[in-house]
Amino acid sequence: MLVVAGFVYAKLLGDVGNKIQAAYEVAGGIVEQAVSSIKTLYSYVGEERTVKAYKISLEPTLKHGIKQGLMKGMAIGTIGVTFAVWALQGWYGSTLVMHKKAKGGDLFTAGVCIVYGGLGLGGALINIKYFIEVNIAASRIFEMIHRVVDIDSAKELGKTISEVKGEVEFRNIDFEYPSRTESLVLSKFNLKVMACQTVGLVGISGSGKSTLINLLEKFYEPLGAISC
Repeated sequence: MLVVAGFVYAKLLGDVGNKIQAAYEVAGGIVEQAVSSIKTLYSYVGEERTVKAYKISLEPTLKHGIKQGLMKGMAIGTIGVTFAVWALQGWYGSTLVMHKKAKGGDLFTAGVCIVYGGLGLGGALINIKYFIEVNIAASRIFEMIHRVVDIDSAKELGKTISEVKGEVEFRNIDFEYPSRTESLVLSKFNLKVMACQTVGLVGISGSGKSTLINLLEKFYEPLGAISC
């Protein structure tokens, strides 16, 4: 019973922990953007709106935290099953002794083994939460380590330009960051910069200004079309 409860506890705790981690990532992104663009935030009087967005992003953690606490309490409560088994064994064992079907010493030995074994197993189940929390925290790190990038710097591929004119052109560019595939940064973007021409990129935070430089330096590949 304790083993089954331990597996169920680990599965449910892991699911809730992932949801809490996702909510914290959203909240952390809001804080990171606010701090990195604090001048712009202050200029547009967006402090209250940012604080409100931060509070809203943390609301799921309260709901999932209550569930997590309930599951931890139930896991600790399963230790009481050991004492219930001890009580049941004491009653049933006394019946066996009365009818001379078992010896009291054997029953006592079996009872002690069950109780201490159950307590040890219950104590081990409590520590499962630490393994789950570490696994959740390290999942993003392992995901980054094992991620296969599209750009291989060791390959000598691409078009060799015999004569460089100094022109830069983006044609019909679509782009989204690999870590944020739900957000399209550039959509059908076109730009041509002639040699010796000075061009300023103006836009709100997250509109793709730095992204263009990253694409130009081949840190990322566009989803479609070409940049040259």
